[in-house]
Amino acid sequence: MPLSKVLNEVQPIAMEGPYEDGSVLYTFPKNFVGTVRINARNTAPGQNATLEVLSGEWTSPTPPAMPPPPPPPAQCGIVPNDFKGRSVLQLGGCGVGAYISNVTFASYDTPNGSCSTGFSQGDCNAPMSYDIVAAACIGTPKCSVPAMDDTFSVVDPCPGKKKFLAVQVQCTHTAGDPAKLIAADTDGGARKTSDIASAKRTAAPQAKYPAISGGGKTQQFEILHLRPGQTSALETFFCWHGFQYVLVTPRGTTGFEPELNSITGLEINTDMVPTGDISFRGDGAPGSRREIAAAVLNGINTMTLSSQRSNVAAYMPTDCPTREKHGWMGDALDASEEALYNFGMLPVHTAFFQTMVDNQGPNGDLPSVIPGGIPKNNSCADIVWTSAFPQIVNMHVLCYNNTRAARRHWPALVRYTENLIDTAANSSVGLVECDQWGDWLCGNTHAGECCSGLPANSSCPVLPEMGSFGYIQTLHAMADVATALNEFNASKRYATLAATATSSFHGVFYNPQFGAYGGDAGAMQSLTVPALVINSPPAALKSQIVNDLAHNVADVANYTLEVGAVTSKSLLNVLSDNYNHVAALRLATTTAEPSWGNWWSRNATTCWETWHWDTTPLGSLNHIFLCGGVSEWQWKYLAGIRATAPGFSSVTIAPRPDGIEGPSQLTAQYRSSAGLITSAWNVSDNGASISLRAMLPTGVRTATIEVPKPFQTVVRPPERVCSSARESGADGTLSLSCGASLIENITFADFGTPDLSRGCGAYRVNASCASNASSTMALVRRACLGKHTCLLNVTRLAFGPDPCNHVVKTLAVAGFCSGVNGTVVAATTVVTEGGKTVWDGAHFVGPHPGLTNATETSSAIVFSAANGQFNFVSTSTPSTARRGE
Repeated sequence: MPLSKVLNEVQPIAMEGPYEDGSVLYTFPKNFVGTVRINARNTAPGQNATLEVLSGEWTSPTPPAMPPPPPPPAQCGIVPNDFKGRSVLQLGGCGVGAYISNVTFASYDTPNGSCSTGFSQGDCNAPMSYDIVAAACIGTPKCSVPAMDDTFSVVDPCPGKKKFLAVQVQCTHTAGDPAKLIAADTDGGARKTSDIASAKRTAAPQAKYPAISGGGKTQQFEILHLRPGQTSALETFFCWHGFQYVLVTPRGTTGFEPELNSITGLEINTDMVPTGDISFRGDGAPGSRREIAAAVLNGINTMTLSSQRSNVAAYMPTDCPTREKHGWMGDALDASEEALYNFGMLPVHTAFFQTMVDNQGPNGDLPSVIPGGIPKNNSCADIVWTSAFPQIVNMHVLCYNNTRAARRHWPALVRYTENLIDTAANSSVGLVECDQWGDWLCGNTHAGECCSGLPANSSCPVLPEMGSFGYIQTLHAMADVATALNEFNASKRYATLAATATSSFHGVFYNPQFGAYGGDAGAMQSLTVPALVINSPPAALKSQIVNDLAHNVADVANYTLEVGAVTSKSLLNVLSDNYNHVAALRLATTTAEPSWGNWWSRNATTCWETWHWDTTPLGSLNHIFLCGGVSEWQWKYLAGIRATAPGFSSVTIAPRPDGIEGPSQLTAQYRSSAGLITSAWNVSDNGASISLRAMLPTGVRTATIEVPKPFQTVVRPPERVCSSARESGADGTLSLSCGASLIENITFADFGTPDLSRGCGAYRVNASCASNASSTMALVRRACLGKHTCLLNVTRLAFGPDPCNHVVKTLAVAGFCSGVNGTVVAATTVVTEGGKTVWDGAHFVGPHPGLTNATETSSAIVFSAANGQFNFVSTSTPSTARRGE
């Protein structure tokens, strides 16, 4: 079992304060998990002191709603007079920051009662009992009163009776007043409260308070108690927090100095072995697209690694290190493959699997959070979350050949799956649609709230579609696990059920009226990605579904994200798998909001639980699940490293460089269970050659290496673009689109009855019904210039006074799209390895050490290989055909 360890000591980079109450705000260079070490000392004998520590991921000018401290307990005691001068009643226990504020009972002689039942005066009572006890105790955190006749200056009123001193006092907190201290009165020797004025401070800025998401809760608040004589630095050993900002407030004689070196952050993470290392480089030209792509990808990778380290709590993956620290199943699933590439997750997931089984319900269902409440009979929770159990077990089989865990938990896996199958059998559509969390955060909102309700009559079945998606993914995973365990009958059954459910999925969720899944415009990405992951569209419809998704990404969303936690894992994979790899690159490297790159551009050091952030984030600023997909995609499609048999005994290395949208160089090393696997490529500046270095360890028995064909960039000249739409009916919105290029110029814009008969580029104004030319042109240019696509409402309200009443008008727009760089592949490709030709443009040239054969695809030369180290270089002669993406 991995244990926690201190990875780094992190020094703050800025401080602010002290504020009026003496508090100091520290800023650290990154968001991380751990605790702090604070230099403080308490050298005042008999005095208590505390440091209040508030930590968070962002700062707010509003103080957090602090929970009120519990009232100090009433202190009570009774002692007899032993007539030997040794009976002393000691009162205290008010705690740090509290003092005795009231004496509710005091009697010396023959009091009745006890601390549990309460006291009352007896037959005899010393008249000065209350005054003497009050003088000795009020204003002090503790006091001692001798139970003697001399103390109370009395003549024995009840000779011959045994005497007692009984006292009950009430404690009160100091309400955070750092100046309220206890001082000795030099006149009478008694103790009293002395309000000692604080030293005057210079004017302080308005206080800022570290904050975390979660409804204003303050879970990350500590009070550190300094015992008298405390001189060593203070550390917290029993918990951890996620933070970038820390507010330290001293109370009493702490010796804390408001200096930058008075505090040190201790970064604490589970001791996981790093297994992956991936990095990117550009072309060296400042501000070039390749340089920007490399910087963004490196930044996203850094954020991902930091969040992954932050969200493993010894024995399980967690959602965030702040408000919850829960083992959410869906969070673990969304980041599972990323985690398996970057860290040694075997011990963590092994314990996680057992915790799942320990929380399994009697019918096989699992809670969404592990550990959590055991589900009841007939339970069907959120499948897209709970299906983490079979899916991650299956990933372990592929990654580690970990059939031991699969065999151990096979009965539990079968119980889980059979419960879903039984539920599907009772469904009219043959699917299991139970779902609670949907595509969490799609549209930057919860569950299915990315639904827009547009166009009219569309549907938005995010929740049931996510549930069905999890069900089908479970069946596929179980079929694979069963094969690895030689449970061939089970494997065949699960595969057959998956195929049937996939067909049902299309029939239930595909909306033929809109030619899309659901058809809701706001949820287009969330509803389409699951269908393509499970290959639900029939062959005749698949290209149209893929093209619509690509159009949405490029022209509607302008290469920004409209996915949630579930679909963010697969969006880039789906694009790259379906001939839209360049679109995936643009999406992964954009810095527009919302995107991963936008977080990086805003100096984020960890992944967020929100796509947008203005002043108050919707979720935490250290969540791993939204970064799982982009990191997984980097490994699978940019480095191109994939296992094709359990334990990486068979491997494919198939990198997908692009000289326009992507970086110029990549270096990746993965320490697999079969040994160290490397993939490194370099695209020459002009695209005339691509080099690929690959290393396969002896644990790899067979491999396929795809050497990318080189390419050249070509510039298409500006193209004319035109569009028109009527002001009512189905044509009430005008769309002007340049696809991958940008709208560079608007040359014609008219709202009225323009003459369109001469075709694009020859539109004419009809003087009898035409809008104001300058205002219409200005409006269209503001809406369209610099965009890939713009939408304009065709209504008289948008274009000023009606140019011709009672006439249906048309908006017509014409302009130019900017020239755009494209790529072309070679008519003939030659590949060398180690300086020797192994592909002559048409055939494999062998024999060659480590290589047995080669074939050609539209984008690569594919070699069959054994283990060893290879240095390929491909060169080519360009043609006018588009390179396959």
